Amino acid sequence: MSVKIRLTKKSKIIILASLVLILAGAGGYLLWRVNQDDTVAPTDSEAGQSNNGTCWYCCKESEFKYDSKGNKYCPGGSLCNGGSVTCGDGASIPIKSGQSASSACPACLHAAPASEEPVGGVECNVGSQCSNKCYWPEVAYCNGDGTCSCKSGSSNGCNDSAPTCTPTCNGTNSTAECTARCSGCDNLYTYKKDCTVATNVCDSGAWVTKPTESYAYCAPITYSATATDSDGIDQTSISVKLNNVSRTGVTKSNVSTTTTISETLSSATNCLTPGSYTLAMDWKDTKGATSTNCALSTTFTVSKEVLNPDWDISKGVVEKCIDENTADPSSQLTYTVTVKNTGAGEGTITKIVDSLDAKVLEAYISNISNSGIYADGDITWTLSDTDKVFVADQSKVFTYIITVPKDTFGTYANTVTAYPAEGENVIANANVVADCVVEAPDTGIFDSTWAKILVGVVFIGVGVNYLQISKFTKKLYISVNEFSDDRRKKNFEKKVVKR
Repeated sequence: MSVKIRLTKKSKIIILASLVLILAGAGGYLLWRVNQDDTVAPTDSEAGQSNNGTCWYCCKESEFKYDSKGNKYCPGGSLCNGGSVTCGDGASIPIKSGQSASSACPACLHAAPASEEPVGGVECNVGSQCSNKCYWPEVAYCNGDGTCSCKSGSSNGCNDSAPTCTPTCNGTNSTAECTARCSGCDNLYTYKKDCTVATNVCDSGAWVTKPTESYAYCAPITYSATATDSDGIDQTSISVKLNNVSRTGVTKSNVSTTTTISETLSSATNCLTPGSYTLAMDWKDTKGATSTNCALSTTFTVSKEVLNPDWDISKGVVEKCIDENTADPSSQLTYTVTVKNTGAGEGTITKIVDSLDAKVLEAYISNISNSGIYADGDITWTLSDTDKVFVADQSKVFTYIITVPKDTFGTYANTVTAYPAEGENVIANANVVADCVVEAPDTGIFDSTWAKILVGVVFIGVGVNYLQISKFTKKLYISVNEFSDDRRKKNFEKKVVKR
């Protein structure tokens, strides 16, 4: 038998109102449970299941990525549980009483009891794929919104106590870097190290032949030096200067990393002028480095030209008769000694000695010049100070007089010698005949006037006779010529008649 219940209009309204109240109550309860504080642990009365734990990840399965070690990680950007937690920010969602892990954390990778550590380690998987350049001890860390930051500490992705890479310094860089990943987390980091820059320098130079002394004029002067550098020597950079004037005849000979620098500075045919000199050189290596190690210098002097003197000595004498044609004349002999430096250089004469003829007595000598002194048959001039110095082409004259009486007339010979400070002595000779006319003695023949007249008459007679003889000789010559001509004429006429 079927029972039909007929609802009235009023009954329908009551039933509908009841259903609304029931649904409203259930919705309010659910809303209260959802909004309950997450940090409050469930009470015993609320504990409905034994798998209470923590939801650690907020990624859907399709959003998982894998790092180089095969670990899953959440790249960020997804929300879970209605948008209350951002993926990867390290927050946690408690599994509430009566909820299962699958219902409380539908997008979580791991769901573990609250007393356990999260499986796989949260710090490792958050940020291992960040590529930001972060310097140790900071590492690249992935934020929940997908951006990267540089953070330090194990809570931010790295448990390494020291960098695991070693930067390489090559001597030219002031810093060196290397990159590595945390051994446990794979977070990227860069380790930076300060380096010592190796400064390139010139290595060394050394003299082989070093001019240092005083050289005679036109003496040979050469130099030789080596320039050595592990990088080699820049040949074009080699500079050699003499008294700050660049040299152009430098020879450069290179063998491996050593260059020999040499030159002849002075020779007999190309002389350096007298004076002081500074020879300096420097160079660079092939990398452009230079320093005091790559520079050499020295000083030396060139003496004045030594010009030697040459000597010439001459001696002359002039005779003058005193009271000639008298009964007691004398011969005055004036001697002149000339010493001359005919060389190109300055010279010195220490003394001049004139050795007189043995017939000369001290009483005969007078007027000795230049403070000369007679002694033991010699006249000596001892020279000092400027008197002894003779410059090139300079002459000096020394004189004296000897008066010879008639009783000692004759030939006088003497020799003069000059004594140079250096070199051989020079000698000159002079010979002269002292001889003046002496008045003839009276004979008495022409002492009277009559004798003188007689001599005159004799000379006149001789003259007249000479004239007469000349006339006679002339007439005789004419007569002979006339006779000869007449004879030739007659002979000619006879020859004509015969024909």
